[in-house]
Amino acid sequence: MFDAVNNSGLKQQRRIVKFVNLFAPMNKRKSLLLFTFLLTLQSVSGQGFRINNQGVKVSGMGGYACAVARDASAAFYNPAAISRLETSQITAGVGIVFPRISYLDPYAGNVDMDPSISLPFHVYGVTKLKGKFTAGIALYTPFSENTSWDESWSGKYISVNYRFRSLNIQPVISYAFNEVFAFGAGPVLSWMGMKREFAIDVASASASYGMAEQKSASSSFGYAAALHAKFSKVALGLTYRSKIKHSPDKGEVTYSNISSGADILENITSSSSFSSEITEPASLDAGLAWDIKPSLQLTVNGSYTMWSALENFKTTFGTDRDELQLLNYEDALSFSAGGNYKYTEKMTFRAGIGFTKSHVADGYLSPAHPDADQFIYSGGITYTLKKNINLDLSLMVRDYKSRNESENINYNFKGDYKSTLYITGIGINYEF
Repeated sequence: MFDAVNNSGLKQQRRIVKFVNLFAPMNKRKSLLLFTFLLTLQSVSGQGFRINNQGVKVSGMGGYACAVARDASAAFYNPAAISRLETSQITAGVGIVFPRISYLDPYAGNVDMDPSISLPFHVYGVTKLKGKFTAGIALYTPFSENTSWDESWSGKYISVNYRFRSLNIQPVISYAFNEVFAFGAGPVLSWMGMKREFAIDVASASASYGMAEQKSASSSFGYAAALHAKFSKVALGLTYRSKIKHSPDKGEVTYSNISSGADILENITSSSSFSSEITEPASLDAGLAWDIKPSLQLTVNGSYTMWSALENFKTTFGTDRDELQLLNYEDALSFSAGGNYKYTEKMTFRAGIGFTKSHVADGYLSPAHPDADQFIYSGGITYTLKKNINLDLSLMVRDYKSRNESENINYNFKGDYKSTLYITGIGINYEF
């Protein structure tokens, strides 16, 4: 089914092999490392889908909430706003992300990604201190992605399986200057891990292609700072999250199903090490909340993510060879609007819409991360189980526009992509 497109991909890979052979007197091992690097340039490019599912209540309102403290999730959305909570709280939740991704092959027709899910989660705690201080802590997964394609599909030399997850721990403290203005800030400890499998074109008498598995992990630090202003019926919020630079220095690529007859792989071991530099982008969020009446509140939010910090991707093999790849990422804006309606003492409804501009420029799209402009639709419910315990449910649909990749710079891999994410959320909030 995929032979027509495979010919294009194989020609591209064989051109790479010829290019590798020009690097005499490089030994076979160094040739393999360069070959692997050229095949894995975009393993970092997705950085995971940024799904804005760090709070179930907020997910039901479009995914952003910089100007309002619905629960302890304000420790993430606006650390200054935790001062507006009247009680100490614990909030926890999990999202279930169902991606539906299709690739329209210009020769062989439609290919659907294998079913796969990811489970971003969050846990927050906020406690009131003496005087004007409030403290909180946030544990959340800002990036989460899991894509899986059939091993025989036409893009197997780019990606078969890809899993990316980042986990942040963020203690914060807020100081309320008065009833109107508050400030909050705290450090962010970030951990990231990536695992990716892809095919290598090493055709021989016993195997048509081999497989490589790439793993890396890293931890690093950043910070978050926020302002909040609360007037009689209007609230304003501003949150800045710094970029976080990761430098995984113990990455490893392992190889399997490699025939000894493959020329490029003679006299090498089954694994190779590498290090790289990855940057989690900074972002600036701004929001407004308007209490139309005691039971109804509307919010408007905007977010500016500075993806251009990932313009380059550096990989080091061994101690004597660095490679630099241009990703050409672009800063991107997101907008959302939402509403929160308290229907009864026990039941609250919410809904939201949003739009996010893609940060991946034409020519740099990858099956591991088929990004595009997206529209967001969401809704949610809160049900009061007891006076101090609430159950939250949400559903978010992230509808990515169809996108054509006609001139792929790294792989010459052409075609159309269409993605939709369905994200359900369930959470609980406890006040004490």
